[in-house]
This record gives sequence, structure tokens and C-alpha cells, in this order.
Amino acid sequence: MYWVALYLLAAVLLRGTGICASNAVARLNPVAPCAALVAAAQASKIPLEQIDAQTGTDRLDPGDSITGLITMFEKGGRRTQWLLYLEVVASDEKEKAQKPPPPMVLYSSFGGTQTCASVPAFAVVRTLGPFVDSTKRGKPAKAPEKTARFALNKGFLGLGLHHAAAAFRSLEQGPIRGSWGVKHTPFNEAEVAKGRELAARLKITPDQERALMSAIPALLSYFEVVQNAPGLSDILYEIVDLPSAWSLVRNAGIKSIGLRFGKGAGESSAASWGLAESAPVYDFPLFLELNEQRALNLKFVVTSPNPPLLACAGVVGMLAEHPVDTGKYLTLRIVSARIAGKK
Repeated sequence: MYWVALYLLAAVLLRGTGICASNAVARLNPVAPCAALVAAAQASKIPLEQIDAQTGTDRLDPGDSITGLITMFEKGGRRTQWLLYLEVVASDEKEKAQKPPPPMVLYSSFGGTQTCASVPAFAVVRTLGPFVDSTKRGKPAKAPEKTARFALNKGFLGLGLHHAAAAFRSLEQGPIRGSWGVKHTPFNEAEVAKGRELAARLKITPDQERALMSAIPALLSYFEVVQNAPGLSDILYEIVDLPSAWSLVRNAGIKSIGLRFGKGAGESSAASWGLAESAPVYDFPLFLELNEQRALNLKFVVTSPNPPLLACAGVVGMLAEHPVDTGKYLTLRIVSARIAGKK
């Protein structure tokens, strides 16, 4: 796994940062699963509907599950779909004996420090597909299925992204611009002094600063789930804009992966995502950068990370677009999230 360079820069504090595609939200509208995918889900007893009411806990119990529908859109109207099914499992003896990862310590250019505890949980994830709508008669071919077992970082995922999205949306309303950064090592005195002066002008509260910092381990752990879902990294690879040949040569490959918040955080309708009306739902853009070059436009839709949405950090939707050729794009939408034992 590549080491992710931890720099999340708040684009609400920057100039001229935004996702190019004006129809990003519309591209996240519900898409019906094709008949072959529905048949495969029924045969594998994978639920395709119902998100259980969220609890006020931070529990991940064996049997909790999440189903995601992945759809790749291409020019000409072609659609290809995959089914992603994650189920929490009990740890075995070997897993119980593993030492939990160390906490993540983060330093903000605003002067704050945050320690985020690592809490492992274990899950099995299955990827079924690809499925393509076909008018041909006859029994459809069985789609490949890949399975993997891995450790989730429940502690990081439970921090969620909704508070950070709310903070960005609030900060966007003001006229003040600047930059904010966070990393593993402390900023020097001059950087902190400058950051605190900016924080004072922005009237950033301690809760907002903590929310912005908490988004980093939550995002990194979400992408670990994506990486561990067999085949999903390959699907995303199809729409990533790789760095130029010169950049790859100069940097001996991909040396840095960065995540940058974009301008344009907003609120979404909870009902349109199968959530209770009282659920907080925000959408916000994010950019993936490889060797400091934009490689992927992303848009997330997030809510609180309470069960049954803890294993996905409360992310209920994601749009991924090529930064230049946006005609080919991918969506991931949570269509089912169940708490073990509920009917």
C-alpha cells in the first residue's frame, strides 16, 4: 500500500478550487441494478434494500452488513455494475492475538494536536461482477466472485466525515481565504503563529478544528476498505488519471498520494439516501493527487458513522470522475445496511 501524504487542505479557505463537473450531484441519483446482478444477489442471499435505523452506539457486531452497488458509466450509455458486500465477522484466535495498530497523532497548522485511537474489527468482503445489461436470451453467465478477509479500523472509521463536511460548509460562507494543513509532525512556531492568526479571523472553534482533523483518519480508513475490497482498486484504476511519464521518472514512480478538499460542501436529502429524516447528510468534493498532480475528482455523500454505517465511516455515496475526461465515471451507493439480528 502506498503511504498517503497527509495533507488535507480546506478548499473553503483557498481560491479557485472546485469540481469541474456541474452535474456531480445528479450523477449520484439512484441507479437500478440490472437483472443479472439482482439474480446473483438473490442466489447469494445478499440484501439489496433497507438501511436499518441508526443506533447511538459505536458497536460493530458479527453479522452487521453493508451492500454497495457500483456502477461504471461510459460514453454511449453503456453501464457495467458490480456488487460489494461487507459483513463483520468474529475475530479468530490469531486475530485476537494481534496487537492493535498504534494511535495516529496529528498536528494542525492552526496549532491543535489530536490523538486518534486505533480499534480493530474484522470483516469479510465479497465483490461480485461485472454485470452488464443484455437483451440476449438464455441463462446469463455466472459473474466472477472475489472474497477477502481483513481488519477494519473501527476507531478511525467511527470518527466519520459529517462534522468536517458541516465545518467546511459553514466556513465557505465567509469571505476570508487562506490555507490549512495537517501532518504527522509539528509545524514550526512561525507556521503555527500564522495558522492561529488565520483561525482567529475565521473564528474556527475547537470543535471545528477537531472535526477537520478527524476526517483524515476516517478517510484513510475508508480508502483502506476500498483497497481491501477485491477487484475494486482495479475498477477505480480505469478512471484514474495517472501522472505524466516525466513525473513518474522524476519521482521513481508514485511517491506521494494526497487528498484535498474541494469547494462546494452542501446538504443532501436524507430520504433520497434511505435514511431517517433526522439524519445529517452532507455532500462534499475531494481530489486525489498523485505526485502532486490531480488524478481523480471525487464527491462524497456522508452521514453520521453510527451502526449500521460504521464500517463505511458513514459514507453512503461516492462519485469518481477522471479530472479531464468526465464522460467515464463511477458511482458507489449504499443500498442496504443491516444490523445483525434485525428483521
